[in-house]
Amino acid sequence: MYVGSLFFLLAAVAALFIGFRGSNLLLVYGSIAFSVLSMLFLAADAARRRRLEPDPAPIPSEWSRLPVGAVAPVAHDIPEPIPASPDEGAMVVALAERGTFHRPECHHVRGKGGTERMSAVQAEARGLTACGVCKPV
Repeated sequence: MYVGSLFFLLAAVAALFIGFRGSNLLLVYGSIAFSVLSMLFLAADAARRRRLEPDPAPIPSEWSRLPVGAVAPVAHDIPEPIPASPDEGAMVVALAERGTFHRPECHHVRGKGGTERMSAVQAEARGLTACGVCKPV
C-alpha cells in the first residue's frame, strides 16, 4: 500500500510541475486527483494495519477506580503508616465530610485536607465507614 501511495504522490508532483510549466490546467487537476488517491491508499493501509494489530492488554480493574488524570502512586509518595498500640487497632485516616476512613496510603485521602488520624476502632465508634478500595479493616 505504501508503494501505491508513493507512486500516486510522485505522479501528483510530476503532474503539478508539468501542468504549471506548460500552463496545462488539466494536469493541475490531475495532480489533485493523484494526491487524493495517494491519501486514500495511505488511509486504507492504516485501516488494514489497525485490523491486524492484536488487542491491547486489558486494563487492570484497580485502574478503573482511579479518577481521570490521576497518577499511580510512587513509592516515595506513600506515607509510612503510624504504628498503633495493639489494643487500639490499626491507624487510619478519616474523612469526616465523606463519612469514611482509609489506610494512610489510600489514593482517596492522599493530598486532601480535613483528614484526621485515629485508630480503626475509634473511626468505627464514630460511625465512619471503611473504604471499599483500600479496606482498612
